[in-house]
Amino acid sequence: MKKQSDFKLLSVLCVIVLVFLALSIFAFSAEKEKVEEWISAEEG
Repeated sequence: MKKQSDFKLLSVLCVIVLVFLALSIFAFSAEKEKVEEWISAEEG
């Protein structure tokens, strides 16, 4: 019984980590696009 709850906890943790990673990657690429737009706007 104990092992079952440990496994559940572990899978929940994995899902949270995956979601966090996906959000980080998404935020990073969005930020990069903003910076590139800003740089091209600054240039002319």
